[in-house]
Amino acid sequence: MSKNIVIACIVFASVFSACESMQTYKYVKLTIPKGASIAIIIDAKNEVKNTIIAKFMEKGLRVKAVNASDLYTVSDHFLIKDYKKLAYEKSEIVLGSSEDSLNSIQKSYDSIYKLHIYSYEANKAEMLSEMKSKWGIKYIILLEMNDWEHLCWARTIDLDSNEVIGIENYQTKYSDKVGDVIDHFIESLVAM
Repeated sequence: MSKNIVIACIVFASVFSACESMQTYKYVKLTIPKGASIAIIIDAKNEVKNTIIAKFMEKGLRVKAVNASDLYTVSDHFLIKDYKKLAYEKSEIVLGSSEDSLNSIQKSYDSIYKLHIYSYEANKAEMLSEMKSKWGIKYIILLEMNDWEHLCWARTIDLDSNEVIGIENYQTKYSDKVGDVIDHFIESLVAM
């Protein structure tokens, strides 16, 4: 009987934490000043991007032409897990399933993974610095609108300090219009 109670508690805690993470939350340390030069990073269809960009431009912000694809190189497409999968498949085909070869492959994977993780922070800092100095961008706005029926979120970053200056989780409904959601984020994150 106690086993069922434990399972029920785990299920309840999982559902509760999932629901809690879907709640509206907002913290804005600083708003983006009107007339500021911004980049909006969002993964969306072009017609959605156009609506979003137009809304920010209507509010007096200078939107720079930056796409998410500008922020990575071809080598970024090759994920570490792909190396691991390939290594294990090769080991089964070529080397058999000997324990020594799997240990050697695991060590190789660990080395590649560590190199990737250690250089990630340096690469991120370099990209943000380049966006500021070469592209003249003062603020980045990250938008996520893929979970449309539940939650959209926005995050703003000040490139002078690389500090997150505003975040918001905003509950949306399927019937919400893109323009209305963007207007909400602009009112929250931009000084009017």
